[in-house]
Amino acid sequence: MGYRVETPSSNAGTFLYPITSTSGRVPVRPVSELRRGGLAARPALALVWTLVAAALTGPSAAAVSPGPLPANVVSAGSGSPAAVNTLRVYIAGESIERRNRWVEAPFLPSGLLNSRGGGDLRNDNEEYGWMVPMRDRLKLRAPDLDIQFVGSDVWADADDNPYTGTYPTSTAEPTSAISGTTIPSWLEQRREELERKTFCYDLAFASRGGNDFGNDNDTEYKAQLKELVLLLARGSSCRTDPIVVVTAHMPDDQRWGGPEDEYVALAKHRFMQRALDAVNELKVSNPSVRVRFADQYTPFLENKPTTAFPSETWSTNGIPDYLKIARHNDPYHPRRLSCIYAGELAADSLDLTELRGLFGGASCSVTITGPSSVCSGQSVTLSAGTEFASYLWSTGATTRAITVVPSTTTTYTVTATTTGGCQATSAPHTVTVNPLPSAVIEAPSNVPASSTGNTASVPDAGAGASYSWTISGGTITGNSSLRSVTFTAGETGSVTLNVNVTSSSGCQAAGTKSIPILASVAGPDLLLPVILDLTGEVGSHYTTELTFVSRVSSTLVISLSYVASSGGGSGTTEIELAPGQIRIIGNAIDFLRSAGLAIPADSTSKVGSLRATLPANRSASDVFLGARTSTPGGGGTYGLFYPALALDQSAVSSAWIFGLRQDSTMRSNLAVINRGDAGDSITLRITYYGNGGARLGDPVEVPLASGEWKQFGRPLEALGAATGYAKIEKISGNSRFVAYGVLNDAFTSDGSYIGMSF
Repeated sequence: MGYRVETPSSNAGTFLYPITSTSGRVPVRPVSELRRGGLAARPALALVWTLVAAALTGPSAAAVSPGPLPANVVSAGSGSPAAVNTLRVYIAGESIERRNRWVEAPFLPSGLLNSRGGGDLRNDNEEYGWMVPMRDRLKLRAPDLDIQFVGSDVWADADDNPYTGTYPTSTAEPTSAISGTTIPSWLEQRREELERKTFCYDLAFASRGGNDFGNDNDTEYKAQLKELVLLLARGSSCRTDPIVVVTAHMPDDQRWGGPEDEYVALAKHRFMQRALDAVNELKVSNPSVRVRFADQYTPFLENKPTTAFPSETWSTNGIPDYLKIARHNDPYHPRRLSCIYAGELAADSLDLTELRGLFGGASCSVTITGPSSVCSGQSVTLSAGTEFASYLWSTGATTRAITVVPSTTTTYTVTATTTGGCQATSAPHTVTVNPLPSAVIEAPSNVPASSTGNTASVPDAGAGASYSWTISGGTITGNSSLRSVTFTAGETGSVTLNVNVTSSSGCQAAGTKSIPILASVAGPDLLLPVILDLTGEVGSHYTTELTFVSRVSSTLVISLSYVASSGGGSGTTEIELAPGQIRIIGNAIDFLRSAGLAIPADSTSKVGSLRATLPANRSASDVFLGARTSTPGGGGTYGLFYPALALDQSAVSSAWIFGLRQDSTMRSNLAVINRGDAGDSITLRITYYGNGGARLGDPVEVPLASGEWKQFGRPLEALGAATGYAKIEKISGNSRFVAYGVLNDAFTSDGSYIGMSF
């Protein structure tokens, strides 16, 4: 079989064809590729091909002559041609990544620029896109590596017109780049193909920036870019650890008419710096993600030399030459030279060792992630990752993740299989089940109102446990962070205790208990029918003195309740008696006022009843209470003494008052009081009788509120009787009552107390 060498055009490269028949020809490889693939290592054969190429192509064949390659171009070495590994590349880009149109190779085999003969063709406005230059440059650097693009769309011409390129093929190659998109709009259209792992890729480019230039929120932009990178990092269907390259968008002309240096500074920040910052932050927060950065912006400003462009001028004084970089009448999209430069920069940024390491065998191991301990009765979710096609758990589940509620400590495994058939079984993952602590509250079944020193507790949850108590309807008086607490009850309703117990393993339990509050049970009481401070007849001024006597060997706290019938100031206070103490209070009304009752301090009459209530565990006989109501006279005082009455000394239905008089030497009064033991109002009927038992006048009905006192002065005078008596009957209500009479000397106002009879 013979061969012939043919050069289709002056710059397309020299090709070798096997001559199989006169009817056709099958292209084998460009001569330049044969050289890179190993012919250069066979001096004699290489020389033959060099001479043939020189004879057929003329001076341009010098570009394929054997000799040392550039330093950053890797030789295949001696022996058989090296095996070519294909990098599957996914592009998450925009228009400058989608629009690719080439008619000739961008580089010469030496790595230098293919100038296409110079002139306008050197920077042809109709050749663009940096995908082809990147692939060709990588092949020059590493002949053992090739690129196969994958994606859900295909290349297009300018303005997204149908593809018309002819190099390296007249068929548009795949891409997932979308013209005119920001990161959010690109994700809206492509997120599903990444999440579903639609494509197999080893390398992905996150090429963003042009349409995101208008986003002036750096934090938001970086968050969007990080989200895209992380999706790309886990979106390959065949590889768990693809390399993701973030590129800094090459210069374009979005100037707004302001100072050029300000625009360049802004563009550098938005095209390059914040993308680089996002990459560096990801390397810290997600060290397992293989994210890299390719700067396609700054080298334009710095006129950085490369193999293809050893001395090209892209900028002057840091201001890009946009006419050279961008297409005519399209300042947002680059033309031939800038695309070749950007593709070369991207290819040269790739670590060849890292790329070759991708073909050391894709990872096929599965690891269960999730908690290693759980509290009894709670669920735990275990995951086997997203890079496998099928899963089989030791529980029988076939999902990527499982949620289980183990009752005891349990060990789980999973077997996962990739789409390529690689199968791996995880190491055992043990989930320890920790018991919940007990939060059952031990406390009294009920507590007295306002009682102190009550305790509640929960079982010991072990070393390292913590406790937190709260209460309503009462007050915690001790440390609320201990296993037991001390509390004071409220006055009514119930006490509700709540506790949260956390064990040393972090398991929590909550408990609550409601404890009824026993209503206060009043002890026995003693009633003084009347105490007063008033001005009477003939200029007399009456006041009441109190006498308390404790008959027990312990301190007594007695509640005093004053119900005013005249002058106002009803209220409650307390008095404390030491064991066996005798205490005399000279003016009862002044005492109550000083104790805080709102009794007016004026010359108006102050009259009311006084109830003394003992503690619930006491007897009425434990205290004596008496009153002396008197008025000054004769160099001293005139008065009468009367004891307080216990409940059983009060009238239930009827009572009699005897010894009433009304004449020139004596006058008498009659008083009645609703004891209020049932808390209600009562109505009494008073009937007066004279000598021989004859009724004097019509009966009088007297309504009395609870605790109310009423007095009737000189009742016989109105009835025309000198002597008489009264019958008092209760005709409505439940509370008991007290009645008494007072016999006063008409000249001295000295009085005598007339108790009631039954």
